Amino acid sequence: MHRLSGIIQTEQEPSNEQRTDILDTFKDTGLELKNRYVRPADASNLEKGLPIAIANDDELHSVFQLGWDVYFKGAKAMDAACGTAIGATGHYDFYQRLNEAIRQSIRNYLG
Repeated sequence: MHRLSGIIQTEQEPSNEQRTDILDTFKDTGLELKNRYVRPADASNLEKGLPIAIANDDELHSVFQLGWDVYFKGAKAMDAACGTAIGATGHYDFYQRLNEAIRQSIRNYLG
């Protein structure tokens, strides 16, 4: 069983002691904690509902944030970028198109 399992046992915010335990456990692994968000060169393709080319793991780590960025800009921004009426067809269609572009980007990267 992993050393972190059982540290947070409730749905409440973890106590400061629990947070310290989690950080200490992570430090004991010897792994480096760093920001791995590197924006892909063609990140704007997501605004057009198109997949992006992910070149490495650091760019892969950015896909989640990029998806939220595009999502919060909304369907109207996607309409303007690709000249379609995605926003006119509703929120769910916009979500589906964006989600599929993200999924395809990840599938392409994983091969």
